[in-house]
Amino acid sequence: MTNVSKRKQWQAYVDDALLRTGQVQSAAIYGLDGKEWATSSGFQVKPEQVTKLAACIVGDSAESSDLYNGVQVGDESYVFYKCIPDKYIHGRKSTKEEGIFIMKTRKAMLFGTYGRGIQYENCCSVLEKLADYLKEKNL
Repeated sequence: MTNVSKRKQWQAYVDDALLRTGQVQSAAIYGLDGKEWATSSGFQVKPEQVTKLAACIVGDSAESSDLYNGVQVGDESYVFYKCIPDKYIHGRKSTKEEGIFIMKTRKAMLFGTYGRGIQYENCCSVLEKLADYLKEKNL
């Protein structure tokens, strides 16, 4: 499979499995090394943020304690709300109507935001479904 076809495949996951549900406002998939696989328009995560968040999800206590200073994704800052080790991080904006879920698979990090009109549980469920599918495929 060429890099172009891989890129299209990953973009389809972002567009079809996440955004098209209406329960994810913006989304991205990055490798655990911080390399971008696919993203929705205008949504970018810095490579060092990806690797740091991956370390936090795995549960390195030094890295995990950094979450209490906030969850940085791109140029956005979220208040740390919850972390389920080896599964996800949940950050919220101060209004609590907007937030982000960051899910870890074996080889990737899935990012999904929600905003007004989207229940955070629904956003989490959509991301979790894709994360579970990718884990089954050893991705």
